[in-house]
Amino acid sequence: MHIPESVYGIENEFGVARIFPNGTFASVDKEQGYQRLDVILKRIPRSIFILGTGQKRLWHSNGSCTYIDTGEHPEHATPECMSIRDVVKYNKAGERLVAEVFDDPISDNGKLLLFKNNVGVDEKGNIFGEFGCHENYMLYTNDSINPQKGFMLIPFLITRQIFDGAGWWTRNNEFCFSQRALSIQREFDAITINARPIINTRGSLDTGTRWRLHLIVGDSNILEFAMYLKIGTTALMLHLIEAEKIPRLKSENAVNAINAISLHYDPFEPLIDIENNGKKSAFDIQTIYLQAAQKELAQGSFASEKTEAELKHIGLCWEQALNAIYNRDIPWMIGRFDHVTKKSMIDREVARNHITDSSEAFLFRKNLDIFYHDITHGAWQKRMNAAWPDKRIVTDAEIERAVTEPPINTRANMRSRFLKLAIEHNFAGSIGIDWAVCHLKYPETNFNLPDPFLYESSEFDAFLMQLPASCKNASPRHDDKNNYNIE
Repeated sequence: MHIPESVYGIENEFGVARIFPNGTFASVDKEQGYQRLDVILKRIPRSIFILGTGQKRLWHSNGSCTYIDTGEHPEHATPECMSIRDVVKYNKAGERLVAEVFDDPISDNGKLLLFKNNVGVDEKGNIFGEFGCHENYMLYTNDSINPQKGFMLIPFLITRQIFDGAGWWTRNNEFCFSQRALSIQREFDAITINARPIINTRGSLDTGTRWRLHLIVGDSNILEFAMYLKIGTTALMLHLIEAEKIPRLKSENAVNAINAISLHYDPFEPLIDIENNGKKSAFDIQTIYLQAAQKELAQGSFASEKTEAELKHIGLCWEQALNAIYNRDIPWMIGRFDHVTKKSMIDREVARNHITDSSEAFLFRKNLDIFYHDITHGAWQKRMNAAWPDKRIVTDAEIERAVTEPPINTRANMRSRFLKLAIEHNFAGSIGIDWAVCHLKYPETNFNLPDPFLYESSEFDAFLMQLPASCKNASPRHDDKNNYNIE
């Protein structure tokens, strides 16, 4: 098997709450209306507003963007990344950017609290909204989004929650692996807003030969290791599908299975009906896929030494993760798996506060659950990073650089150069930006970027030189407003 280069990205929707000086919080939902609570996109240094694809987006100098998406959730999309480690780095940089964009007080003596999870709760523990974590993978074929072959990926996707789940307490005060798993309704669908499929079949073509797989089935991760393993193992599975090396496992009722796995919170319970193979546990399924990946990693060829090193490291991390699950090695999993870390930390707080009443314990856990996912202050993240620095994937210094600098080996680099030049000359109102195009308005000129691997060209250098001249007769955008309401 030959493994080519690929491109990845993550989009995270964020929940919003009000946090008050006494530490209590209240929900912010669609019915209340974000505008009434002063939820606005704020322009920050190194960013500009561009209206593209019918949506006003705040583009950042690192090639990423922030916007208010369907359902009125704040959302952030990473730039295109050629390594899984870069995806983690830019996703964490995105947390810092989003926290800065929404760092404003609100009218009733509270502040906005943004949290990076998948299910919102109010102060009584009631669910009031859902927020997605969307994974993007570049494909060389459309096999993964075709039900005729994509079914082989489904058993992997419904069972990876045993290491990438964010953890969740149900109304019965029972803990489960995954928040998102409880919202999944179908195996395949082109719609993601109401149907909630395991595999989204609406793949978009890129340069006529490459496709994009858009997954909404996974949880939002706080811990870097869980995110790294989620994206990395899924990337390996996609390579196996394209090389026709993936195990031909077919789940007979995947929607019921993904729910049951999460709710039972037992990786060894046989809950998945596999066609012609009986019932298997989530651990069994993951082991089968790991062994298939290890075989190809040992025998295959790679597009580059960097790709080989990273994917083999992911294979090693996957093996270590399953060994830890098999041995019930909680100390190893704490700081690496969100669900294990969250449960351990919050159970410890319940015990420390001597809470024995079940209703009181439930509300206490729900309250702390919000703060585990808080990115506005990030207090829990800071505690975890300080406690387990050896379990991280990237450093704070790398994340800080990623806040302003793009990946140097994807088209995000070219988009960033264009954006920075526009900011420098205050010509934000004279340009347009989208994922695959840089646009000059005076005169109307486009530089198309259909190839995500393209990161520099002499033609683009010449295009950049046109920017000051093309804007010379246009009125620069002397706009001192820092705040923009999103209607």
